[in-house]
Amino acid sequence: MRAVVLTRQGAGPDGLAVTDLPEPAPAPGEVLIGVRAVSASRLELEQTMTGTGLGAVVRLPRVLGMDPAGVIVAAGDGVDPDRVGQRVVVKPNLVCGHCGYCLAGAEADCPDQGVLGVHRDGGAAWLVTVPAPLAFPIADTLEFGTAAAAVHSVSVALHMLRATAISDEQGPESVLVLGASGAVGAAAVQLARHSGASVLAAVSHPGAGEIGYADLPAAVRSLAPDGVRAVIDTTGDGAILSAAIDTLGWKGTAVTCASRNGPAQVDVGALYRWRRSLTGVAGTDFADVRDALALVADGTVTPRVAATFPLAEARAAYTALADRSRPGKVLLLS
Repeated sequence: MRAVVLTRQGAGPDGLAVTDLPEPAPAPGEVLIGVRAVSASRLELEQTMTGTGLGAVVRLPRVLGMDPAGVIVAAGDGVDPDRVGQRVVVKPNLVCGHCGYCLAGAEADCPDQGVLGVHRDGGAAWLVTVPAPLAFPIADTLEFGTAAAAVHSVSVALHMLRATAISDEQGPESVLVLGASGAVGAAAVQLARHSGASVLAAVSHPGAGEIGYADLPAAVRSLAPDGVRAVIDTTGDGAILSAAIDTLGWKGTAVTCASRNGPAQVDVGALYRWRRSLTGVAGTDFADVRDALALVADGTVTPRVAATFPLAEARAAYTALADRSRPGKVLLLS
């Protein structure tokens, strides 16, 4: 089978090879998926390919591809054989399935997590094996590319919003989304608006109706004088997050899902006086994935897709991904 393989780190997309590999077979508890689409991921570009962060644990050569979508073509022992033929998309975070968090349905907090395409071969290939619970059925009306673009970004955005406890019962809410032009940020904007919140979208190069990062607290306070109820940070930039925390109102919550540029600074006095909270999100619950896919299927959320490439043009796909002026996901199609 054809697969996109990382053969060396530190060379960016030039470290990739599209090559033939033996076809995998599903182990007990696994399914074999014929892949139709998979996202090119910034984690792959910024960590896996560079050997930093999660990329430091990668054993080369490694097939990339975190979030493949396709059709189950075989089932391992212990898996319902009726799943063969099912259209699915894969949750990227590998969880243990037996810790207290997993048993309670809080899979995002499993302390023994891995990532598809990092800790085991991923789905940038014609075929991939994954643990059966991570292969989520998708509606017949949902395109494979849309499912691959949504499964991680939309479910992470949904989990982040749920972590802020936004509720219509508390009256109108204001939500500040940092990195609103990215895949997770764009999903968060749509989800927050769907919940009835007033959304302030912050981006590095603001357009109409958007806020820039320069003098962020003053800009936000001019629109939300009492502060915002929630900050959704997808930038991972410590300085930007620090400024955004200062915009939180009473019992406001800031949630971040990334770490890229330096530490954040927090005014501890304001933190306890204003009853503020700060939390991190690095995964999703199974319920988040199911609900996110349903919201995409019914048209409530539309994931952004910037470009699509055939599997054979993987290097070009990851080169395109590096262009941050291009909003949305970059997809590889098998």
